[in-house]
Amino acid sequence: MSISFSHLRVMDQSDLDWVAAIEPHCYPIPWSRRGLELALRHGMGFVFCDRDDAPLGYCFVQMAADEVELLNFTVAPEAQGRGVGKAALQALLNRFDGGRFAQMFLEVRVSNTPAIRLYQGAGFNEVGLRLNYYRNPDGSREDAIVMAFTFL
Repeated sequence: MSISFSHLRVMDQSDLDWVAAIEPHCYPIPWSRRGLELALRHGMGFVFCDRDDAPLGYCFVQMAADEVELLNFTVAPEAQGRGVGKAALQALLNRFDGGRFAQMFLEVRVSNTPAIRLYQGAGFNEVGLRLNYYRNPDGSREDAIVMAFTFL
């Protein structure tokens, strides 16, 4: 079965059950339902969809002044490795391009090589390091690379 990205749609409350079900399959320490609700209430969420509007992934962003922070960018396990992340990330960047925003920032685990490659391929650059930023299930901590994309 072919899975391909078609469009972004704005997330609403009805999407949170699906998002909460996907989180534990994608992250060692998933966001809580409450955390997802707060991200949606205080920022903006998008669902990555195929041409039939079936969800393939999601993200949360927060906007402040002329910056956008990408808080969470997730491709559902069954859609991974099929170009969905690359296409969805480009659509997201296109959505925020246009003059109002100067940069988009994100943090990514230093061990998340596929995500780092995805972000670099889209034009993000490493701009910093947050030591011991992420928790691991065993109680240890992992550094985060801070990356930025500059809108032209």
